[in-house]
Amino acid sequence: MAKHECRNTGVTIHSAEKRDFQACAELFKQVYLAEFSRNFFLRGLRKPRCQAMFFAVMILVYATSFSVTLTLISLCISLYLFSVYLHRRVSRFVNKQRDVMNIEKYYASDRSNYWVAKSVDGVIVGTVAILETKNKDVAMLKRLVIKKEFQSQGLGIRLVEHALNFCQEARYKEVKLICSECLPRALKLYRKLGFSAVPREKWLTAISYDCILELNQVN
Repeated sequence: MAKHECRNTGVTIHSAEKRDFQACAELFKQVYLAEFSRNFFLRGLRKPRCQAMFFAVMILVYATSFSVTLTLISLCISLYLFSVYLHRRVSRFVNKQRDVMNIEKYYASDRSNYWVAKSVDGVIVGTVAILETKNKDVAMLKRLVIKKEFQSQGLGIRLVEHALNFCQEARYKEVKLICSECLPRALKLYRKLGFSAVPREKWLTAISYDCILELNQVN
């Protein structure tokens, strides 16, 4: 597949090669854990149930110690343990994503592909993938990952557009994906590109969305 110049970043997009697979997996883990875990934690703090739990801990500690200092320390410890718990849950989720760990197997079909975006010095700074489903008319868009230094430069849109062009060439009629509200920038990007977002389920403190795009809506 021909390389595609990405505006303002000097980045080229092309199909992943075997030598890229390990770096793709590492980038996915790095970016997903950092962004998802942080947003997951902050969103959790806004939930009434979590606030009630931390408040109960503070009341219990103060009631037994009558110490403001110990109460504040207990709150800090509770927040830290909560963040560790969420990070471990997200880590387990990331490690279960088998397609990222075995790109060659899962994206071997002619109607599937895994792309990398490389900087001028050959470093992988972004990825996106299309995975064929049992329904020949429907493709799954997956693994949109952008390295932090290259975010907010239009690379995400260019990667998704690249994947959608592939879908049109492969004669897919619909593209689907699942996105969490803990990835607000990604969700905003998909909506900007015309995807509809329907609440799907709640995982711990976050809602996931089924995002769907009819390809005849793509300009």
